[in-house]
Amino acid sequence: VGKLTAHGYWLHKRIKEAGGRLVCNARVLRIEDDGVVFEKDGEELFEPAATVITALGAASNNELEEVIKRMNIPCMVAGDAVNPRRFIEAIHEGYRAGKGI
Repeated sequence: VGKLTAHGYWLHKRIKEAGGRLVCNARVLRIEDDGVVFEKDGEELFEPAATVITALGAASNNELEEVIKRMNIPCMVAGDAVNPRRFIEAIHEGYRAGKGI
């Protein structure tokens, strides 16, 4: 596991202590009734599981900003459209944008 936030550290610790297994840098191919089929390092593998949790990462998408600007509508990009982060940043940015209206 790579660099973890404090929240991520405790989450991973709890998963491992409960008997869960973390598989990083893998691609889920399908989830079946008794587990998950995934690809890792070019190999197709199966992991028995009652529950499968995926963490897929996030990417920003601010395509709407350009459309709004072409319409000459004032706007402020906030939250994950700026950069995927924690929800607290989105709340603060949304508050500042609303206050600026």
